[in-house]
Amino acid sequence: MTEVGETAIRVDDLIQEANEFEKLCNCDLEAASAVIEEGEKLMKDPLSSVDHIESKCEELRRTSSLLIEKIQKRNMLLTKARELMDRIDKANSWCATGVEILAGEGGLLAVDKLLEDARGFGLAAPDRFRDMLLHSATQETRALVTQVCQRVEDVWLMASVKRATLQRAAARPARPVHAVPPQSAAPLDAQVRALHFTAVLHTGLATKHNFRTERLIPTIVL
Repeated sequence: MTEVGETAIRVDDLIQEANEFEKLCNCDLEAASAVIEEGEKLMKDPLSSVDHIESKCEELRRTSSLLIEKIQKRNMLLTKARELMDRIDKANSWCATGVEILAGEGGLLAVDKLLEDARGFGLAAPDRFRDMLLHSATQETRALVTQVCQRVEDVWLMASVKRATLQRAAARPARPVHAVPPQSAAPLDAQVRALHFTAVLHTGLATKHNFRTERLIPTIVL
């Protein structure tokens, strides 16, 4: 019973198996305790073989203590493995959220919240997070832990760079907006008057031309 699992689901299954095994062992431990108690009673009888009974009782005590110690170590190991899987799951979820924010148009508040949320699974600094996970890792989970730590460090670095960029952009003074004065209406009025004058002039010339033509036609006919 040395497996600790590489996923949260597997660790949960192992914890359940360990609990069932502990229940079976408790029955044996209770039986051993009853035998030891009976042996201690027999040792009070002067006709009994005290040395033999005492040695057997001592052997049962050592075996019971060793079994209890192994059960406790197993439970502690699985508890740490479950905590490790929780941190890994949270770290993976955090990385996925970070990639979305970095790929999108997340502002300074979104990046700050991303870095703050990292504290929820023990990420105050990438190097400390790596040391913490590797300390809890076993031979089975070391490769997984190394991969997750590298992903976390990459997202943390990109988020920190983007945060610094957004902070510089926010601190940069905005360019003043120059008001454009409205154009004077006088030139437009002058253009309108000029166009009106041209139209009237053409109309007058056309009328005068028609008048001359009407006067010339009778003369030509005669």
